[in-house]
Amino acid sequence: MDANKPLVSLGLPVYNGENFLAETLESLLAQTYTNFEIIICDNLSTDRTSEICAEFAARDERISYFCQSKNLGAARNFNTTFERSRGKYFKWASHDDLLEPEYLERCVAALEADPDVVICWPHMDHVDSQARHMRNQEIDDLSIMAEGYAARLRQLFDYQIAGDDVIPTIFGLMRRDVLAKTGLWRRYTSSEEILMLELLYYGKVRQLPETLFHFRIHEDSAFHANRTPAEREKWFDTEKHYVLQLPIWFLLGRYYVRVSTLGLPLWVKLRCYYEITRRAVFLWRRYAGDLIKYLGQFVGYRYEYRGKA
Repeated sequence: MDANKPLVSLGLPVYNGENFLAETLESLLAQTYTNFEIIICDNLSTDRTSEICAEFAARDERISYFCQSKNLGAARNFNTTFERSRGKYFKWASHDDLLEPEYLERCVAALEADPDVVICWPHMDHVDSQARHMRNQEIDDLSIMAEGYAARLRQLFDYQIAGDDVIPTIFGLMRRDVLAKTGLWRRYTSSEEILMLELLYYGKVRQLPETLFHFRIHEDSAFHANRTPAEREKWFDTEKHYVLQLPIWFLLGRYYVRVSTLGLPLWVKLRCYYEITRRAVFLWRRYAGDLIKYLGQFVGYRYEYRGKA
């Protein structure tokens, strides 16, 4: 075994992150667990991101900084950080979130102790642009520890139906060999939800009770800055140009398709299809809203097209 190989890899994709990047890097370097590397992939930022990264890379040899030759979109930039990683465990780190010093130490210990767990992450709270506490997650424990894939899907969907956002789980500490078996981030809106579906196929998710992860909510975040479906698709992949969008419906279809390819016994697939359908029924307002937005886009597009004809 390579004695110089880190146990943990932290992938930090960034684009124009000068507002919070330094603060985030400080929180990563302050970890009590120190056997890690940080891979920063810059999507050709136009602000001071490159300067900040260069300063930190010069300061700590555990940091590697790479800059893309062009803005590839978030999906490919996220995946590049993973492809360059070497650790047994991997974590994506958003440029604006903050970790408490014990984050890695506690998560590494949990993964080492239970081989059935593929993701470990701590209790989460939400903070504002000044890192001031806003609220805790709605449900105290978002662990997904059921036996069997369909049962784990049910747990995931129950959390979503209850109104809690479990997708930040993707920013937990994961087993790299398991993550390598997935399709990583796809080049479409909400592809992290498909990634979560894949990871649950391979194992469980444990959430630790300590609040060690601060999820930042601010107006410059990708979600808030990209309001329309077309803008969000463009954020995931800069080479795609969509006119009309039905992202929530498309994602539903991708749920069914991905489950069909996982090599599950027929009876397990049918149960998974039931769970996906149950989720859609409970969240019907989202699908109705998506359809209404689509009709508005369609009418606006037809009007614009006629005006140019």
